[in-house]
Amino acid sequence: MAEIPALFIQRPIVQRHSRAAMYHPFVESLALTLVDIPITILTLVLFTIILYFLVGLQEDAGKFFIFLLFVFAMTITMKSWFRALAALFASAAPAQAVAGVSVLILTLYTGYTIPQPSMIGALRWITYINGEISALVNLCRTLGGFSVAYFQVPWATKYGALQAFGVEAAIVAGLFLLIVPALQIKGAYLRARFSG
Repeated sequence: MAEIPALFIQRPIVQRHSRAAMYHPFVESLALTLVDIPITILTLVLFTIILYFLVGLQEDAGKFFIFLLFVFAMTITMKSWFRALAALFASAAPAQAVAGVSVLILTLYTGYTIPQPSMIGALRWITYINGEISALVNLCRTLGGFSVAYFQVPWATKYGALQAFGVEAAIVAGLFLLIVPALQIKGAYLRARFSG
């Protein structure tokens, strides 16, 4: 959530560059993401080394790097979520409010704080779209010795795990390439329409 105020501070500069036809805001967003990756990796390597061995998880290099991969994927996913929220709102206050509530809801509905049988029936669908659940379940399975796909075991058995994970990666990359440019192109319109 700390990204939201920084994005709003630099928004006038990005808009000025866009109006002057220097570059599209998508290019700035992509550059920010690419520049952020090495810093995020460095920070997360230090964080996961301390956390992994402090907690006393299994001292296995493969499991440590899987842990690092899941933490990295969740960090990049949440950063992207906060950047999308910042792009949708005209000011920082509603963006931070929605970000805070969304993090609270996603955390509550992972199934740990509120077990799935105790969830409100109308809100149980959140557990099925929550990326945190998939990351936590897969992380626990991997650290426990079960490196099995979360929900596509029959498909992975039929076509092979590499093809199953390759298709997943292609879907994620395709959605990224569809959603991010659409938000960049229609961002001003959506902000004007939904910010009141």
